[in-house]
Amino acid sequence: MALNNCSFVGRLVADAEVRTVGETEVANFTIAVDRNYVGKNKERETDFIRVVAWAGLSKFVSQWFHKGDEIAVTGELNVRNYEDKEGKKRSTFEIKANTLNFCGSKAQSDSNNSSKPDKSTGKSNNFEEMDDSNLPF
Repeated sequence: MALNNCSFVGRLVADAEVRTVGETEVANFTIAVDRNYVGKNKERETDFIRVVAWAGLSKFVSQWFHKGDEIAVTGELNVRNYEDKEGKKRSTFEIKANTLNFCGSKAQSDSNNSSKPDKSTGKSNNFEEMDDSNLPF
């Protein structure tokens, strides 16, 4: 049995670059994913994950997501081999997207954090006391 499934939540580094391969649209984009721990310099380290989205997902990401937007990506890890401009063989890792989901934009996140309502005590004087002696339980 083999399993190849990756999930990431991060922010788009730039708008997706869309091109056509044959008759199929493909979008390439990179997301910045903060690590869960703080590095030596006391700052959270960030990984930059390359993502490829084909066909309908390509249209979806190019229409609805832009630089700075938070996105959830689920897909499979692929190794792509290619030759660079000097003719040297290279390889790169990228995620072939299977699903893309909204998480909110940076502007929404920032405004939500700054305008959170005060915590409620859970008490309210707007309720009317009712007689429960007639209830069968």
